[in-house]
Amino acid sequence: MAANLSRNGPALQEAYVRVVTEKSPTDWWAARRARVGPGAASGGSLYL
Repeated sequence: MAANLSRNGPALQEAYVRVVTEKSPTDWWAARRARVGPGAASGGSLYL
């Protein structure tokens, strides 16, 4: 899977800092499901 850094660079960098520096959990799908509800991560879209 490729990442478009010109589009997603700031968000990826912020997530990297959260995970590496702050030792945050890395199960982002679980966090998204908790925010939006069951089935929110389905449908083939990756919008975090």
